[in-house]
Amino acid sequence: MSPTASPPRLTKADLQRSLCAAHILLTRASTVADPAAFLREHLDDNAIVVVEKTDAVTTLRLRDLRIDEKTLHVHGFSSAKISQARAARTGESWHADAVRECADIESNARKVLAQSRTHMCLGKQTSATNEGVTMAEARIKPYTLPIASSACGQHDITYINYFEALPSGRLVCIAHRVTGIVAREIR
Repeated sequence: MSPTASPPRLTKADLQRSLCAAHILLTRASTVADPAAFLREHLDDNAIVVVEKTDAVTTLRLRDLRIDEKTLHVHGFSSAKISQARAARTGESWHADAVRECADIESNARKVLAQSRTHMCLGKQTSATNEGVTMAEARIKPYTLPIASSACGQHDITYINYFEALPSGRLVCIAHRVTGIVAREIR
């Protein structure tokens, strides 16, 4: 393919090899009075939460979350509840949404096709303690992840994309869910 050519579009057949059937519950974006309570409703106390503030990005467990006037955005994921939830400040209010994998018998469960993915976007490990790993990246201040150290010093985010099929057969991604932070394999 030439450098100026468009990449080929993925078709359902192309994706079929890595898709599996799943069911999800979506909590559509809506205004919430208490973003911390919303996250606690959808996540467990041990969930990892990324907190973006006006002066820093921090990563901590949900049980340690404190939202203040500097907090702009919080995004958490829970392995125990197979869910993710996020909330963003919008002026004087907060908007939040969530997604959770569920059994097909749950009310309002949506049948989807799920695809696991991995993406590296966490910077380079600069130090490690019992409390976690400190990462540094060019665009933001160093931050600590509450995870074990990696031998190669890098970590990947694992996530799942959820697709629904349109009547035409084309797949459309309707949600995604972070599933973890894993040590990058040494190559």
